[in-house]
Parts: sequence; C-alpha cells; structure tokens
Amino acid sequence: MIIAVAEGFDDVGLDIGKHMFVQAIDKSETAYKMAYLQFAFRGIPAHVIWGDTLSLETYEHAYTPDAYRFHMRHGRFGDDPEKSRGTTNTVRKRKLPQSLKTKPPIRKRNRPKSLGE
Repeated sequence: MIIAVAEGFDDVGLDIGKHMFVQAIDKSETAYKMAYLQFAFRGIPAHVIWGDTLSLETYEHAYTPDAYRFHMRHGRFGDDPEKSRGTTNTVRKRKLPQSLKTKPPIRKRNRPKSLGE
C-alpha cells in the first residue's frame, strides 16, 4: 500500500522525499527487513519498526537514508512540527466573567408528601 501511494505521488509529480514520510510497524522480523529494503530502494523516507502494535513492544527500528534527508529538509521526522522544532503552542488563559465565578444558589426541591401523611 505504501509503495502504491508513493507511485501515486510520482504520477502527479510530487517529490516523495519532500512530501511523504512513513512510519511502518510489523511484527515479523522478515517483513520488517523487507519493508526497510523496499522503502530504501524506492527512496521513501521512512521509520521502519519491528514490533507489536497491540502490546506496544518494539524490538528494533531503522530509518531509511531518505528519512535523514527528510529530517535535514524539514527539521523533523514525521512528528508534530511544533514539538520537534522546540516551539510550543501556549494557550492563553482567559478570565472568567464574574457571573460564572459565583456559584448559583442551591434550590431546595419540594419533596412529595408520602401517602401516610
């Protein structure tokens, strides 16, 4: 699937090394190595992981050579750009209006009278 997407990028004239980053995880060691070789030969920037996605265990990982070129160009691997470049998106705290700061009065509910009263 990933190679088909890369071919689609080529078909429309997009540079794979500039516009695509892949993170692939496989449980089989053989499939992990095959994926790495295919991505590396195809020029796809990728982080290939041998691990289990359900238990979140990782045994080994590798970046393709084009992943390092992607990192040099964008300053990040496929992560959140603001997190990788050291800039933080701070949220301004707004002051609540006074009407929301005060607690509303507690209303007593009228209890229904029991049948015996």
